[in-house]
Amino acid sequence: MKSWRSRARVGIVAGVAAVTLPMAAATAVAEAPPGDGWGEPQGQLTYDSKKACEDSEKDPAAQLGYDEVWCDGPGGRGSYKVYYR
Repeated sequence: MKSWRSRARVGIVAGVAAVTLPMAAATAVAEAPPGDGWGEPQGQLTYDSKKACEDSEKDPAAQLGYDEVWCDGPGGRGSYKVYYR
């Protein structure tokens, strides 16, 4: 049987990891659009990838008079914020 000190130490480490890892992952993914002139996010939808997001948003951006699209999200399947300029 393990001592209560060993169990407490394991519990504290697990608790810290459970809070720290998701926070670190969320901040590492967030990326601002490159350069100046980007407007407010135009929406936030789910896409399979960053490239899929940007490819599918090119036509709507062009219809609104924009030349560039930037999608900010997890890199894989997930929710992306869409910026136009």
